[in-house]
Amino acid sequence: MKYEDIKNEISGNIFKQVYLFYGDDEYLKQSVVNALKTAIIRYTQAEYDNVKFDDTSKIEDIINECATYSFSGNNKFITCRNTGFFNKEEFSDKIISLSDYVTEGVYLFFIENDINKRLSGFKHYNSKNSAYEITKGTAEDIKRFVYSAFRKEGKNISSENLNLFLEYSGLNLSFVTLSIDKILLYIQPSNEVTAETIKLLCTGITDVKGYELTNNLCKRDLSAALDVYYDMVSLKYALPYFTAILFNTFYEMYTIIVNNITSSNDFRVRKAIQNSKEFSIEQLKNIIYAISEADHDFKSGKLGQDSAMVTLMSTIVNS
Repeated sequence: MKYEDIKNEISGNIFKQVYLFYGDDEYLKQSVVNALKTAIIRYTQAEYDNVKFDDTSKIEDIINECATYSFSGNNKFITCRNTGFFNKEEFSDKIISLSDYVTEGVYLFFIENDINKRLSGFKHYNSKNSAYEITKGTAEDIKRFVYSAFRKEGKNISSENLNLFLEYSGLNLSFVTLSIDKILLYIQPSNEVTAETIKLLCTGITDVKGYELTNNLCKRDLSAALDVYYDMVSLKYALPYFTAILFNTFYEMYTIIVNNITSSNDFRVRKAIQNSKEFSIEQLKNIIYAISEADHDFKSGKLGQDSAMVTLMSTIVNS
């Protein structure tokens, strides 16, 4: 099964209780799962608990979670990421029997990087039309995606500059999306996406790393935020840069709540409004104070950069 198949099934409210998504586009795999969850919630009108497993998890724990009801009485979304269970024959029998334990109101999503199509575990779910290969789109697919994203925000981009955009961003939808956001966040008050803008803002992944870091923190995803942070450290970013972008981000969210700003024609402000909904005004006050403290502790020599930043990011996601 392919990406187009799952799109058509979501549109037709056709849902399965077990899904396997594999392929080389991480962003698109996660986007499909998010779209599925949204469609299932809308269709069933039920509340769901989210349960997550990863490569450290035991398959017996996943089976147990599938077979038991939530204490809350809610239905369940169980997301298993990069477990490795579809890459080793020793897990095949349990993987095959797993669907027998999935109770009513439970939806199980496997999001895998490495699968072995020769193994019986994969063949079982593939024969059930529950395995979907999610790969990078073609150049034409990405062009349509980029063009539509800019048009939605009232921005124009020429065919020549679309080609230039792809030359700089590649076909990885995750980086393409971040590059679009970067342009929309920082573009001058103009309706035209120019070649100069693309060259300035899409010259490499580091140009969007600051945005990616703050976005992960607003989602309270510490693991993803730490990955981005250490990538940036390897590129010689220092603590003053981090505290500056974090202060600007969370102070803007604070002012949005204080001034009761609920809408805007500016993409950057709309993004901040969306993120501000994840925090209370007291939480934002505490975060802004924590940012100032981290900056002071580093400059005074009380803490090293990594200690100060890890503590700060933990404070933000746990606020």
